[in-house]
Amino acid sequence: MVNHLKKNSLNVADVLLGMCRGHVDAVNHICWQPGTNVMCTAFTDKTLSLWDPRSGLCSHTFYGHSNSCNSADFSRAPQGTSLASVDADGNLKVWDVRMVAAVQSSDVNEFPCGACSFDNSGALMTFACDSGRTLILDYFA
Repeated sequence: MVNHLKKNSLNVADVLLGMCRGHVDAVNHICWQPGTNVMCTAFTDKTLSLWDPRSGLCSHTFYGHSNSCNSADFSRAPQGTSLASVDADGNLKVWDVRMVAAVQSSDVNEFPCGACSFDNSGALMTFACDSGRTLILDYFA
């Protein structure tokens, strides 16, 4: 179980295995990289971070969003190397976790989005928007 604490930190608990600290604001979303022990957190401080939950150490922080990161999701194929994220301004980004860099960015400001997810093939991304719409994008198009 992963839960958010009021002191801007995360607990990873069964029997408490670790605690990840380092952001100055609230955690909006947590996801796991498939086949690994890497955890990604999306924060209101406009960043995403990759963590080793057992040690509590942050291995990388991604910068580039213009507003609060609302959601993130790893692709399931190929091997969870792509990470999608969306912010409160409706900016969508795809990051290559091997290169630790943004590889794709889209702006859908007319439909601010609150959640994102890859499909099981890793080819399609879905984004839930405040307008009540769900955007479906072909990552490889």
